[in-house]
Amino acid sequence: MSTKKEEKGKECKKKRGVLKPRSREMIVNVRKYFEAEKLTGGPLIPIDQVVARTAAACHLPQKLVSKIMKKERNKTADTKIPTPAKRRPRGISVDSSQQKAIRMHIYAYYEREDYPTKKRLVASLYQTGLFTGNATTLSYTLKKLGFSWRKIRNNRKLLMERIKYQAWRGRFIRDILSASLERIIWLGETCVNSDHFKKRRSGETTNVLKRFALILINAGGIEGFVPNATLTFRGKKCSDDFHSDISQLTFKHWFKEKLIPNIKPQRIIVMDDAPYHNVHNEKYPTRAQSKEEIMAWLKSKNIKFDPTMFKLELLQIVKQQKPRYPIYEIDEIAKEQGHRVLRIPPKHSHFSPIEIIWTQIKDYIAENSDTFKISEVTKLIEEKIKIINSQDWGVAILHAMEEIRIQEELDHILDERIDNMIHSTKSSSEMGESDYTDEESSDGVVIEVEDFSPPERKPFETLLKTTLSGDSSIDDSEDMDIGIPCKQELGEDEKIEVKKEEDSQQESSRTFFDSLDAKQKKTVSSNDDKELGETGKQEFVDWNLELKVKKE
Repeated sequence: MSTKKEEKGKECKKKRGVLKPRSREMIVNVRKYFEAEKLTGGPLIPIDQVVARTAAACHLPQKLVSKIMKKERNKTADTKIPTPAKRRPRGISVDSSQQKAIRMHIYAYYEREDYPTKKRLVASLYQTGLFTGNATTLSYTLKKLGFSWRKIRNNRKLLMERIKYQAWRGRFIRDILSASLERIIWLGETCVNSDHFKKRRSGETTNVLKRFALILINAGGIEGFVPNATLTFRGKKCSDDFHSDISQLTFKHWFKEKLIPNIKPQRIIVMDDAPYHNVHNEKYPTRAQSKEEIMAWLKSKNIKFDPTMFKLELLQIVKQQKPRYPIYEIDEIAKEQGHRVLRIPPKHSHFSPIEIIWTQIKDYIAENSDTFKISEVTKLIEEKIKIINSQDWGVAILHAMEEIRIQEELDHILDERIDNMIHSTKSSSEMGESDYTDEESSDGVVIEVEDFSPPERKPFETLLKTTLSGDSSIDDSEDMDIGIPCKQELGEDEKIEVKKEEDSQQESSRTFFDSLDAKQKKTVSSNDDKELGETGKQEFVDWNLELKVKKE
């Protein structure tokens, strides 16, 4: 039978909970601060500076302490201090096969020289089952895929891939198709986690009690996997987003110690654009650094500058020192050993045959694993790597090369189609702009443009003759028939005589109109309106407004 003291202790422990490592670290920092004050015999910071003392004791920024205290004052008695909410990722998660399908769906619009808009894309993607989100979610997803809306002629917006990605893909396709398959080494990483074992061969679902993630790094080519180059280690995350678990140092060590010594000379190493692949050989100062750090960097490079310059001026000097194309650390390591590095464009993982190999390994593990322990999974990975031979690699490489060739042919077609769409001489009304164009406001709400076809503007001479005669069928070819000579064929003296005759006709017409009474003027005006017609009147009014705007 437990005593009241023990029950009270259990209740207090239950209310308090277990302290997290960050809270324990803060307690240690506060104690060290008080011990320092004890040794000095007084406060290290004046007592009236409460926020500064709290921040120094907890090893936190003063701004953060002030923000927490503000939330404490605003909260009610029965609530806790609110913590920042986790940011939900925008857009819908799509895998590599969906990314390719969505991209091809957009390309289909270009092939028939049609204009893809958000409204039409949402409807067509939903019908094909490729995307189930709304227009705003589609915008975020397209941005991740490298698409953006570009303004072209006639104030139209066209959905296009970013120029950087198009150029990147073009360079990669030319380089990879001109290389020999025997010289190419395909490098990649993948993650085997407990979710891969839930779907069994018979379709039954198996619950995995302990979640884990095993990261695998390897490379191979037409001859199979690179010998003795397999690296497996346990990751922290159990999701497909495993790249944050691979550090720059881990990949660099594997690249130097396991890959380079085990491949033949003068190889072409193909990899994706993962962050740890793209570490710069030299870090240049950025705006996040202080002015003193930027000046110290410039001095270390013996670059002349004026100490009185502003920070942005110093950054401009730094920008001038950067190479045209970035130099990566991995590229330099490979170059020293006589190799070359190629990078696959973003969101084009189907260009790499090692993705097919990873799928085969995961399927093998899911079919043959019984205990789902990390030791067993590691063993199965090693078994499957030995089973996969050069023939399996050859099939995967031929599939990837076929995808690359299809993309090359498609890029040539798209380049011509998009160029025609941009430089089209048709007007907005001829293209049916109301059917294709949509505008997006700053808050992400799609505003549909109403159907509107502006009236065709006629030349000034034609409009003037239409107004005078009331016949809208008259064109410039009938000048001689109605007795109006072409002014370009007249001499200077003849032009002066014609001008005098026109002025006299206008003066006589004005005198005749002024001589009429009010009733007669109204009758003449109504008859003129009838002869002019509704179309002619509207065009004449539009012409007058246009002249007025030009004068202003």
